[in-house]
Amino acid sequence: MQAEHTARVCVVGVGSPFGDDQLGWFVVERLEQIAPSLADYVQCSAPSRELLPILRDREHVIIVDALHSEALSIGTCREWQGVDAICQLPNHLSSHGFDVANTVQLAKQLGWQPRYLRFYGIDIDINTCQPTALHAPLSPPVAQAMELLIEALHTDLQAIDMNQIQASQENSAHA
Repeated sequence: MQAEHTARVCVVGVGSPFGDDQLGWFVVERLEQIAPSLADYVQCSAPSRELLPILRDREHVIIVDALHSEALSIGTCREWQGVDAICQLPNHLSSHGFDVANTVQLAKQLGWQPRYLRFYGIDIDINTCQPTALHAPLSPPVAQAMELLIEALHTDLQAIDMNQIQASQENSAHA
């Protein structure tokens, strides 16, 4: 059964308090500072528990997480659009047990997927994510990539907001 969606965009930052894995949290903190009215912002540390209700209830969801891939350089930003593309993410990329891809797959099976779903991941230095790195700063390549991602997401949120305003005006004109 398809859930009733809230039209407001939700940006979810997945992370933990360790080194580069704080990336998703930092992104939502910064976006909330520069664009508080454009979206709801959520910090998530356990995708299986915290992300599923968001996927069920929202029409627009943007997820940001740190990824680890030995194939790409630290600081490489990647993007996946749509439920099916995100479900194909390899599990080893995430530092979270039941990760984003598994949670999106479960939401799809339950009929809870949002209409608009985008996932951004930045490759991190996994060595910065040790328990001894509690609240350590991001590594320089990850911090630089994060700034570029924040700018891009801010632009995306403004475009989504304008589209929603235009749709609302068109619906009012037809009523």
